Amino acid sequence: DRVVLPPITPVARTLSLPLSFLQERLWFVHQHMEEQRTSYNGTIGLRIRGPLSVSGLRSAFEHLQARHESLRTVFKELPGGAGAVQIPQVDQELDFSVADATESAIAPAMDQLATHVYDLANGPVLLVRVLKFTAEDHALLIGMHHIVYDGWSQYNVMSRELRAFYLAKVTGRTPQLSPLPIQYADYAVWQRAQDFRHHARYWQEELEDYEDDLQLPYDYARPPNRAWKAAGVTYDYPESLARAFGRFGRAHHTTLFMGLLTSFALVLKQYTGKADLCIGTTTAGRTQLELESIIGFFINVLPLRIDLSGDPDMGELMRRTKRTVLGAFEYQALPFERILSLVNTSRDSSKIPLVPVMLRHQNFPDATSESLSDDLTMAVIERDERTTPNELDLQFFGDETYLRVHVEYPQELFSEATIRRLIHHHQRAVEFMVSTLNEAP
Repeated sequence: DRVVLPPITPVARTLSLPLSFLQERLWFVHQHMEEQRTSYNGTIGLRIRGPLSVSGLRSAFEHLQARHESLRTVFKELPGGAGAVQIPQVDQELDFSVADATESAIAPAMDQLATHVYDLANGPVLLVRVLKFTAEDHALLIGMHHIVYDGWSQYNVMSRELRAFYLAKVTGRTPQLSPLPIQYADYAVWQRAQDFRHHARYWQEELEDYEDDLQLPYDYARPPNRAWKAAGVTYDYPESLARAFGRFGRAHHTTLFMGLLTSFALVLKQYTGKADLCIGTTTAGRTQLELESIIGFFINVLPLRIDLSGDPDMGELMRRTKRTVLGAFEYQALPFERILSLVNTSRDSSKIPLVPVMLRHQNFPDATSESLSDDLTMAVIERDERTTPNELDLQFFGDETYLRVHVEYPQELFSEATIRRLIHHHQRAVEFMVSTLNEAP
């Protein structure tokens, strides 16, 4: 039976409200795992060229903070655990600064935001820095803790609403944004009240007897903790292969994500000898329509158990993967922490339980696609020094005309040569799958 969850309704604002399960996990890391405190810092850098109104930009962020409670929420330690306290907008001054600078100031300013230890108990959780190079050349740097936002918040909500508020300020018009029927705190209360027994039963059966012992081809001995420095390799697959892989998916009635998941599982089997594998993916976690316009941390991790046993033909293998993916998304509302509690996994702080490998097919819009106004151009500023919470994180971009992968990995565990070899083997796996097209049902 399909699981239908009840609607989310507003609740009265008491002194403190519960954290969502996902927030609780990040709060626990912040409180008890000091070396990982900055792992969940989000840093956004944008180069803005054109006649920027700094007062308009400040106004846009003030309105954004007023509209979304999550941006003025603090997290207090209470006798029964953590509680979320929403600060009234009149009491929460925006942390916004402007400084004349040269381009050489960008990297240290971004590093400062990336390594900032947020005071979650007192705030703020949103920091905005503007570097002014000339009257028509600025850098906008935003620091946020992931306990209050995720990728969807950034690309699908913040960029659109900042544009609306900015244009309203500089043109003197009223922004055309619908009132928010609920806030993140309402979602957290709703989530805590749900009966997830159907979901728990699904995940318990799905992960029963799984051996959480995936050993990747590490180049270096594992450090005792996970404060890992990230490195990345990006690769574009041949266009002809991307198109053929699209035909493969249509022939098997599967999505590109299902094909990518299967192909990388084949690589992992080759590397580890395991035919029973868990690969993690993320879901936006916005299972209700009313959540799509809220800034908050909804993203959930789903462990996808891929069964390569018994020498299946490609048709059978794709049917198995399809069943796994559809089942996982049907029962995606159960938080990852709750899933972990159902299975016997290692809680070694140097290891990632259940899903050391993450694989995603990104469908966020391009971060540069929505500028503050038509007379401004915006480009993303990439930061060199980053941390990664995963052993391998494969992000695929593309459709049936192109395919690109960005593999992020910890420099403490892998060499770049190993990662490039891994990508090469993945391309070979995709080529193999495409070569079986005549086996499709």
